[in-house]
Amino acid sequence: MKAFFSRDAVAQRLAETERAVKLAALEKPQSEADHGRLIGAAALLQSIGDSNAVVVVGSLLLIRRANPTAAGEVYIRTLSQSELIFLEHNPALLRDPDALYLRFSGPESLPRERAEAR
Repeated sequence: MKAFFSRDAVAQRLAETERAVKLAALEKPQSEADHGRLIGAAALLQSIGDSNAVVVVGSLLLIRRANPTAAGEVYIRTLSQSELIFLEHNPALLRDPDALYLRFSGPESLPRERAEAR
């Protein structure tokens, strides 16, 4: 009787199944955390109104920049550990939404001073 699957095919399917299980285990908690952050950010935006504001909750950064001629800008993202440490060492940035936006909205995730030091 001939085997239905080759040894290589079984090993490949096993590896694919293991990867799928690992991804499912990681994606669901991340999705739930992201959902909670978005709900929290929406509530914060409502309470801030049209004012300039910087809010850091855990690793979530929310910047609201008021614009007198438009609806304003909102920037939300999750900060890395190195970015959180940078903000701890530079608390004055938390009082300046425009400067903070310029530091963290660029293509590099690290603040400019750290990126230039590399």
